[in-house]
Amino acid sequence: MPKRMFTLMVLTLVSVPVWAQSAARSEFLDHAVIQHSGSVATVTVNYPEPLFQAISGIREEYGWQVNWEEAPTYSHFDRVDSTAPKWRAAHPDEKGVTRSAGGLFTSNFPDPTDASAATKALVLEKVIQDYNATDNPGKYALRTVADGQFTVVGTEVRDDTGALQETRPILDTPLTIEKKTRNVYETVWAILGALSAVAGKNVIMMSMPNNEFNSTQVTMGGRDVEARQLLREALDRTGRPLLYTLGFDPDYKSGTYILNVLVATKVENDKVRGRMPIPIDRRH
Repeated sequence: MPKRMFTLMVLTLVSVPVWAQSAARSEFLDHAVIQHSGSVATVTVNYPEPLFQAISGIREEYGWQVNWEEAPTYSHFDRVDSTAPKWRAAHPDEKGVTRSAGGLFTSNFPDPTDASAATKALVLEKVIQDYNATDNPGKYALRTVADGQFTVVGTEVRDDTGALQETRPILDTPLTIEKKTRNVYETVWAILGALSAVAGKNVIMMSMPNNEFNSTQVTMGGRDVEARQLLREALDRTGRPLLYTLGFDPDYKSGTYILNVLVATKVENDKVRGRMPIPIDRRH
């Protein structure tokens, strides 16, 4: 993500050579636009994955930890061809690339006056509800946990007939991980390796905060524990406010999930440097 690790960029880069990809459509926005008017805020996005851009904008506007798990879309109702015409002409029989078929999305929500879990849930639920009422790809739901973190998960996609079908988030999968001491980097890869084996889907990690992952030792494991719980436990052990985005690329190896881990930030506007994402545990 230039200033944010946009999942789509990461996903397409692992699928085909970069020259096979179409140039980004000029009407897409680099980031969400959030406007404030009295007690109401409005988020406006235009991106292939609109809800992802909206959630990213909201969490950076207010400094919230919100995880993201993309709905695994695959049909032509949810995805469009994104292969560069020149590359396609030179490779007429080769598989190109697709992108999520989303675009413009706007939602109004109560401008939060506090950072309580109830307030965050109210905002996120309203934005998700508004998104689910559109024809943009995927349907989503909000998952909450006791420590106040939130995760937006994909719950429905369109099949090849255009009908909505339920999809189980892959991180719901129960795993058994040997309990032993590893650094966080090794621990997360152990989780993803077990998840790939059990779920029958390729699950990889693309980016992470290297210092925290390599320097933090953890002793953890478990039997029949939800993959999401194991992942969150590993990230929490670093002592930093980490969040994750889990994207999905249907073009790579018959469907690949790609994990990115980053530090939660709040964007501040600097007159000289522009938008500056500041880690929420490093703000003064």
